[in-house]
Amino acid sequence: MLEELIKRSRRLEEEGRKIAYEMDRAISEVDLDWLMGVMGASLDMEEIFTELSEYGWPTFLDKIASTASDLHWAIVMGKAKGVKRKDFHLEKRYKDLMREMDMEYEKATGEKRCTWLLDIVEPYTFSTAINDLTACFHRAIEKLEEISKEWEVEGKCMWRR
Repeated sequence: MLEELIKRSRRLEEEGRKIAYEMDRAISEVDLDWLMGVMGASLDMEEIFTELSEYGWPTFLDKIASTASDLHWAIVMGKAKGVKRKDFHLEKRYKDLMREMDMEYEKATGEKRCTWLLDIVEPYTFSTAINDLTACFHRAIEKLEEISKEWEVEGKCMWRR
C-alpha cells in the first residue's frame, strides 16, 4: 500500500510540474482532476503520518489537501475554465493559504518554506500556485519515501522492517 501511494504521488507530482510549466494552456478538467488527486493523496499520507505519530506532518498534509481543494473551488467559482493558467490571477486569500502551508511545513520540519514563487513572482497566478503546491507536495513525498524505508504498511497495519 505504501509503495502504491508513493507511485501515485510521484505521478501526481510529475503531472503538477507539467501543468505549471504549460502556463499558456487553458485551465480545464485536467487541472481539476489533478487538484482532487493531490487532495486525495495528501489525505492518504496524513492518515499514515498520524498512525506513525509523525508530529506536525499530518497538519501540513491537511493544509496541502485543503489548499488543493480551495484552488479547485477558485477555478469552479471563478469560472476560470478556458482561461490560460498564467492569466488567472489569484486573490490575496490564496496567497495567504500558501503562507499557511509554509508555516505548517516549518512546524513539521524546522525549514523555512516549501514554496518557491510565493512573494517572488507577481502577479500570483494559477500556474504559479500549482508550481508552489507541487513543491510542497514533493516535500511530503520525500518524507513518505523516508518512512517507507523504516516501516511496512498494509491497510491499517504497520510494522517496522
